[in-house]
Amino acid sequence: MKLSKVLIDRDLFEEITFTEGISTYNSTGSVNKTFNQCTFQNSFELRSYSGKMIFNSCFFEDSISTRTLFESNNLFVKFTNCVFNAKIEIIRLKQLEFENCKTNSEIKFGDHFSDNLIISGGKFNELEFGRFNHDNRTKIELNNIACKKLNFHGLNPKVITICGGHFEKIFLDQIKYNESLKIEGNFEDQTKVNIEFLSLRNNSFENSVLVKFASINNLDLSNSILRKNDFQFQNVVFKSEVLAIESNLSGLQFNNVSFLDAKLFFDWSYLAETKFSNIIWSKNNEVKSILEKKANSSIIEILRSKTEVYRQLKKASIDSNNQIDKLKFQRNELDSYWKRVKIDKTESRTNRFLLRIDRLFSNFGQDYLRPIGWLLGVQLILCCVIWWREDVFHHYNAVSCSRGFEDGLAQYVSMIIPIFKTPEYWTGTSLTLSVIIRLFNALQIYHFIRAVHKFGKN
Repeated sequence: MKLSKVLIDRDLFEEITFTEGISTYNSTGSVNKTFNQCTFQNSFELRSYSGKMIFNSCFFEDSISTRTLFESNNLFVKFTNCVFNAKIEIIRLKQLEFENCKTNSEIKFGDHFSDNLIISGGKFNELEFGRFNHDNRTKIELNNIACKKLNFHGLNPKVITICGGHFEKIFLDQIKYNESLKIEGNFEDQTKVNIEFLSLRNNSFENSVLVKFASINNLDLSNSILRKNDFQFQNVVFKSEVLAIESNLSGLQFNNVSFLDAKLFFDWSYLAETKFSNIIWSKNNEVKSILEKKANSSIIEILRSKTEVYRQLKKASIDSNNQIDKLKFQRNELDSYWKRVKIDKTESRTNRFLLRIDRLFSNFGQDYLRPIGWLLGVQLILCCVIWWREDVFHHYNAVSCSRGFEDGLAQYVSMIIPIFKTPEYWTGTSLTLSVIIRLFNALQIYHFIRAVHKFGKN
């Protein structure tokens, strides 16, 4: 069919195959057309001052482009149950809606959307949003779509809302928006928004950001600034990696978040004022260093970076009155610090000795079983010495195993009780051993009390 005559003479097209290129240019102004179950084998240009263009169950084999004249922005376009096999470029519309559509190529959204851009349902290969700069009133809504690549770059809309759906990659790099950015699932029907990779790099977030009820495999927040307390992750599960390298995260809040299966990289970032609430941390509250991925990285620099991250996470735990996580991060901080100073010898021998003792006897105050094990093990050795080495005390009848178990046990008890009368038959060796044992016991009791203190109240 010849398009020039068809579009002028009719407003409704059903089950028609268009073999030629189409342009809806109308010099008189408004165009109102509806296409039902049509096939477009050649390019289609939506070009008009204003009006409404409706496409239902249509198939597009070639490219589509839109352009209203002189930025009048009064053209409304809606695609429902359509299939696109070629590239789509759309700019300068009043409102655009996609509903349950499928594309095997790229859709590019340019500038000058004066009202809403809504995509509901459907499967898309790639959606790319360019710069929206028409009085900053555009609202972008993506509802329950599946998309391999979603790219926002240099945006300046009013609101961005992503509700439900599945995304392989989302790039929100260097964007601006006037009110809010939301990425959320549906809590009522327990439908999460699933994202394989979410990039929020190179941003300075000034307005509200909410990521809620989501499952995210990989998150990249590197080189970003989050100063205001209006950036929140709520009810989010991270499954692979969380990167926040060289970022200011002072305004970031994590609420009901799981890092259990994720690797955390916070190198050279500011975390001390980040708020954490109801967090499931990875095993042993461990973090990683991005330097570990580089073959030539210095182990000292890796440990230095980890120590600083643990220190800031400890500070964040203290500010939120989280005693348990505070102790775990403190343990990890001291462990990383100990491993570093053991290599570079920057601490004195005395301090290195104290760190070694603290790590050996209680894992920096976290392991209450370790001091019990040391205590019982040393007491067992002491019993053996008393019962079998009578020459230590020069009192054969009291300490020989062959002369009586009761006498040996009495001798052992007299060695460990705090207050006792020194037996006349004790030698200098006996007294020295008794003092050492008492000091050792006191040290293990201290480490035990310190370790179990984390289960008590401040």
